[in-house]
Amino acid sequence: FFRNAEGPRPPPRADLSTATMKCVECGSPVTETYRQFANGTFKLTKCTVCGEFADRYVEYELTLIVLDMVLYKPQAYRHLLFNCLPGLPRSRLTHLPRAFGYLATFFVLLDAYVSLLSRHCLDGTIPSLQLKHTMHIISADYSRFLYVIWLTLCHYVGYLAGVLGACYSLRALHVLGGDEDGEDPGTSRQGPLQDRREGSSGSPDANDVSLVPRVVDALILSSFGKLLLGMLLIWEYPFHFRVLANCIVISSHLLALRVGLSIGSLQALVMVVCGLSVRYVGRRFLEGDSPWCTWPSYSWV
Repeated sequence: FFRNAEGPRPPPRADLSTATMKCVECGSPVTETYRQFANGTFKLTKCTVCGEFADRYVEYELTLIVLDMVLYKPQAYRHLLFNCLPGLPRSRLTHLPRAFGYLATFFVLLDAYVSLLSRHCLDGTIPSLQLKHTMHIISADYSRFLYVIWLTLCHYVGYLAGVLGACYSLRALHVLGGDEDGEDPGTSRQGPLQDRREGSSGSPDANDVSLVPRVVDALILSSFGKLLLGMLLIWEYPFHFRVLANCIVISSHLLALRVGLSIGSLQALVMVVCGLSVRYVGRRFLEGDSPWCTWPSYSWV
């Protein structure tokens, strides 16, 4: 269990003043996931609750971690959300890891591009969404592309607002902890959505302060399925392949919210449904009677 300096480098330690690292197996808080020695080697530490290694992903390559995310393993999400992301530098403007800012921008542009060309593809104007068939449409009407980017950004904001609104509503109603069907192992009935200070009058604590960035981190991290849309621009796939990509994104959001907020599957489902509902209402309100509202939309999130 020792690795030298030439092997995989351990991730940056999370700042324990603002976040708590967790065991990826049971979700229990841990003070450290590895011990580093003067000669450059490090040793994985074990969780005192479950007896397993607190974070075996410390010595994993990034490719293997991403593969476990694709396989819907909650351990991979705990490793990234609790033991890696809190230690990364964040932007002063968005309070997001800088890489996440670029990733979110790419998602918006990619979704706007595919949405703009959806009608042309379904009407038979273009045979597919491949770049060689579509670049002339973007260059011919660039202002419309900017308008679709703005609409897509509003859709993303609406979805996030719905998820956060449901999150704070569940906190206010004290509907907390894991449900019987989908409770995380090692997760207490008192989750981070609840004010843990005894005798408090509902004032936010450290968990509430970090709630918004934790939700945003979980949603962006679990949106990796949108990268499948990039395949539509390179190879020729059926247009309804986009529905499959959105199903992957939604199911990943459910798992990421359940793990990132230490809640049950039912609460995570309520948050996602509220986000989709707000996004749909906002879309109808923004587009109104314009021709855009009649365009079939396969982007749910």
